[in-house]
Amino acid sequence: MFFALCFLFGLLFNAPLWAATIYLDGNLGADCTAGNYSIASRNCTGSDGNAWNTAAEIASNDADNDVVRIRSGTYAVSAKFVMHTGETLEGYLAERPTWNASTMAVGTTEAITFNGKSNGIVRNFKLTDARQDGIRMAKVGTTACDNLTTSGMEVTRWDLDNANGAQGIYGEACTDTETSG
Repeated sequence: MFFALCFLFGLLFNAPLWAATIYLDGNLGADCTAGNYSIASRNCTGSDGNAWNTAAEIASNDADNDVVRIRSGTYAVSAKFVMHTGETLEGYLAERPTWNASTMAVGTTEAITFNGKSNGIVRNFKLTDARQDGIRMAKVGTTACDNLTTSGMEVTRWDLDNANGAQGIYGEACTDTETSG
């Protein structure tokens, strides 16, 4: 009995307690923050979770282990998106949204960053017009960046600042990373 209780306690405290699936949907006239997003209708008349209509709002409302599903459309992004540990940022099903970083400030080093984060996934959307690197994965000091995946990404027109050595997807000192088409 003691071992069973220890096992259950371990499961409870090692599992993500507040992970959620949230949506980015530019078709929304207003954010759906009461769990009332409708995937089918793309409005606030359902029960599919929370949804916001800008990338900035997603960046202010996401957390570790969340899954962010991006609906079809083009999203103007004015600030770097900092991934959380265990977070997934993905195009919704077969939809291929565009993450357009052309409005970011000159000198912004990347559009999406995993710096010092682990267990993250970015997949199935188009990233365009980054100031320097499109997606950056790097160790920060002694903080690792492990188990990172980018797949199904189309990264185009990066390095608008003409920085030396900028790349569409950049990785440095991370382990167990995978990038696939």
